[in-house]
Amino acid sequence: MKPIKEALSDLKNNNIENISKELLNNIQPYVLMRWLYGTYNAKQILSLNNIVNTTLSKNYKHPLLSFYLMSTITTDSSCKWIKPLKKTGNNKKELLIVAEYYKCSLNKARDYLKIISNSELEEIKDELGIN
Repeated sequence: MKPIKEALSDLKNNNIENISKELLNNIQPYVLMRWLYGTYNAKQILSLNNIVNTTLSKNYKHPLLSFYLMSTITTDSSCKWIKPLKKTGNNKKELLIVAEYYKCSLNKARDYLKIISNSELEEIKDELGIN
């Protein structure tokens, strides 16, 4: 946690040269980008989406280049970690039921399960005669 806060501090103050090789090896650019998303500044989020997010995979082997890029869009607002959404533990049986009902792949069925309510799922089970 401390290396990320140090790197963020250096990014905010445009002191990229102060980031040591050891710190560069300990911090992955993707993790730093996730920290930078933890802001309420819309301009920073748009810049992350349009600039950093689109080029991060190309610059992944060059973390200093990614840090320079992130330093150009960093604002003075504070950032906090935003946890990724938990993966829903969709029941395999439910996936198969939805895939059968909609005649689609398991990946599509997983997407459908995200938007189908429990009552709709029960109706689908009733229509298929599954309980």
